[in-house]
Amino acid sequence: MNKKSLCSPVIISITGTKGKTTVARLLEAAYLKINKETLLVDTHGHYLNGKKLGTFEESLDLHGLGPTVCPGKFLYCLKGKKNALAILETSVGSSAMPGLGYMKHDIGILTNVFEDHIGRRIKTKEDLAVEKGRIFRRVKNDGLLIFNADEKSSTERVTRTKKFLKKKNIDILPVGIDFSAFNIKKHIKNGGMAITRKGDLVIAVCAKKEIPLINLTKSGWTFAGKYQPSVYNIMLAVACVYKEQGNKLPEEAREALQSYSPDEENNARLLCYKNKNISVIIDYAHEKKSLRAIGHLASLITKRKTIGIIRFAPNRVDNQIKDYARAVANVFDVTIIYDKVDGSGKKMPKDKREISYRAVGEVSKMAFDEMRRFSKKKDNIHKTLKEKTALKKARVLAESGDVIIHIFGNDSSESIKMIKEIMEVSACSCQNIEKSSIGKRSQIQQKNNKI
Repeated sequence: MNKKSLCSPVIISITGTKGKTTVARLLEAAYLKINKETLLVDTHGHYLNGKKLGTFEESLDLHGLGPTVCPGKFLYCLKGKKNALAILETSVGSSAMPGLGYMKHDIGILTNVFEDHIGRRIKTKEDLAVEKGRIFRRVKNDGLLIFNADEKSSTERVTRTKKFLKKKNIDILPVGIDFSAFNIKKHIKNGGMAITRKGDLVIAVCAKKEIPLINLTKSGWTFAGKYQPSVYNIMLAVACVYKEQGNKLPEEAREALQSYSPDEENNARLLCYKNKNISVIIDYAHEKKSLRAIGHLASLITKRKTIGIIRFAPNRVDNQIKDYARAVANVFDVTIIYDKVDGSGKKMPKDKREISYRAVGEVSKMAFDEMRRFSKKKDNIHKTLKEKTALKKARVLAESGDVIIHIFGNDSSESIKMIKEIMEVSACSCQNIEKSSIGKRSQIQQKNNKI
């Protein structure tokens, strides 16, 4: 990458279906440790050097857009600051794009392309991949593109823009485990580099050597490397810091990435809670691949059964909601569906570009009916309107050794408060859950831990 003026911030733009906020948070943790003036824009708001300057709601009120839509509107925060860096979670493809708010970024990261936000303006997964892939064309000359090389749609974007990337001298850095969608041997032979996993290590691979970067056994948030989505997220973040720092991973950044842990206030993804009997993991997973992955994690670490408390986003079209419901009908031993539109009077944040109207209970009924059709144990599928009622139902059904997965409702802080009160749990590290919960069932399932 080119040397930059100290007064010109490095811009890192992250897009994809899942993992954007987490990768952004990982990068913030790493760069703050190496004393970079760091702007972060993510789903929850915008931050300077870790201090929150504005919320999601404030962005909507002021701009009519969430923080991650046109995230360049916050770059003014770095005015006059030297050695600065901007980490921008970038919403691309879900609705009409008003632009990024800047011309070019130094590093573009594409996490993945899953089937989500399909059915209105975007009709197919290919359409979504095209939209997400636009981030490639906004990389500066001599910039860097990082992508998930195990994911077909992401890799196809690289292939289809190959001439453009070569013309602009844009370096590509594939990240993967089996590189099933990418010709990794040819890439390495031609002098390229890749980031991958080897046993418990995340490593950089080039023609003549392998460089160890991160030890996953020290990363509780990845469940010591057992939770695949977290492993991909940390590999993407490692790839970014390593290349941006000139093929070096400063020790402070390494420690920050290995010790990363979600927090209740801002990130609220993959939070772990426990009492002497049960474990509860909270997440934002809502589309089929993510729900399957977190359900698989629960099955790995439980001693008895898994209980999933889930909901589906009301701003998805009917066919997509039904597709998700079919896909997760047998993921959990017990599933409890609640509704984000529950009639309780809570106001859902409304993006002024796209407002969806749903009747109270419409989505949960649709999902419940579809899951019952495809479930092998229909009596283990339950439906309720309110999140609180779903939690109380799970508490009654839970036995010692069970793992409960809870998907957030409209307000993460309210969800956390209810979980603590109803489940009588307290926060703990993911690693503590993994160590204390693992049982005979999980030991058998660990033989095949690929989602």
